[in-house]
Amino acid sequence: MQQIRNEDWFWSNFRDMYLQRLQVHGKDEVYINNARRVLDRFGMYCNLITRRLCEITDQDVELYLKLRKGDTWRGKPLSNVTLNNEIGFINTCLAKAGPKESRGPGRSNFGFIQNPPYCEFLPVNETDPQVISETQIQQFSEAAALARSPIVEGCTPAEFWRAALLLGLITGLRRRGLLLIQRPSDQNLIEKRELFLPAKYHKTRTSLRIPLGSVEVVNILAKLPSKENEPLLPWRNSRTGKPLSRQHFSNTMTRIQREAGIPEDQRVKTKNLRSTAATMIAEQIGDDVASKRMGHAPGSKTLLTNYKAKRVSDIDIRASEIMGELVLPHVTGHGLKIHVGA
Repeated sequence: MQQIRNEDWFWSNFRDMYLQRLQVHGKDEVYINNARRVLDRFGMYCNLITRRLCEITDQDVELYLKLRKGDTWRGKPLSNVTLNNEIGFINTCLAKAGPKESRGPGRSNFGFIQNPPYCEFLPVNETDPQVISETQIQQFSEAAALARSPIVEGCTPAEFWRAALLLGLITGLRRRGLLLIQRPSDQNLIEKRELFLPAKYHKTRTSLRIPLGSVEVVNILAKLPSKENEPLLPWRNSRTGKPLSRQHFSNTMTRIQREAGIPEDQRVKTKNLRSTAATMIAEQIGDDVASKRMGHAPGSKTLLTNYKAKRVSDIDIRASEIMGELVLPHVTGHGLKIHVGA
């Protein structure tokens, strides 16, 4: 079989090879399908079907971004978050065609081009981590009583959503991990009261062992109609038995709260569950335990920069009070007037 020279690789051939490699390396089906859609659109928008890989430049990726900014979804322009996700798929794919270099086990490039095209990400307004209140938890639980889906034999929609709320808050898992974490054996679930998330389901590719705490928590999760080595939360199509999408999970979670009349700023989201777990565990127990629960790498500053630095804690308030107690006796009664209100 004659070997194809680097300069003779066409975009369409490389795209097929790249997607096949994702399958070989165990990427989940949703990720592969999303990558396929973006790369197909990239090829169509930039007329890459008959072009060689070495002919693709930064300008092609910029053109794709410009054209996508003109597209809409349900009548609204695409958000920068959505566009950045697509840029990420394209950048990652083209980077794989770049020079061969050591990037860790199974991450070496193909060496087809020397300078892979790259597009800068768009700015995104960072949102502060939201810590949900006990009132929000109560509102969500009451809204769950009105839920109509998912329809799962042996489990009402209300039982499903209350279990999802409980599991999300205790584990602090991202949405993907929350929907993929498997039901362990009865020994681990009921006797040891713990769950295990394999590295392949975790963003940082590290496995997690998560204790569940009280017997009451375990009893609620144990009643879910899932089987050992299946996803603990039975988020699947009632007719086909296949898993439903993660986006559908979030959309349904939003809909049941909207239909219950919960204002938008009071609705619970999956990312709020993770933020709440990270913040409360850090403040009430310690940073090390919180980082471990979140699956952060040793020495990671994520907890500080993404959670603690963006929230005013009770300790922060107390620190200001202490400093005020030090200064106030020396600045009051000497002509300094403090005006409250306008």
